[in-house]
Amino acid sequence: TPFTVKSLSLIYGKPRWTYPFVPAFEEIEHTADIAFCVHGETTAQLFLHGAAALAFHMPEYLNYLTPAASFSSIDEVIVGLNKAISRADTAVGCPFKAVSLHGEISKQKDGTLVWEMIVDV
Repeated sequence: TPFTVKSLSLIYGKPRWTYPFVPAFEEIEHTADIAFCVHGETTAQLFLHGAAALAFHMPEYLNYLTPAASFSSIDEVIVGLNKAISRADTAVGCPFKAVSLHGEISKQKDGTLVWEMIVDV
């Protein structure tokens, strides 16, 4: 079962220091059935974090993932995620139809990339 880590803390009797992490993804409200705000430093991280988000709804999804070394665009990220959806659906059935082929990557002030991933179910 997947899980997320929100921070790292040093505890010696009581919390002495805490470093919060930027979440890899957050599920968001959307007119689509499932949507996530995915964060990363590179498009390859957006791919991995998008896959992790999908795994929260279908853990077996990760068994059908074939990560590529790099991605030059968000379209390549979406194609990679959708190939895994297709393989999972063929093998065991998948609750997802596809990651919607849309969206743009925005860049935050701290350099973090953000992508709104919409999943058709």
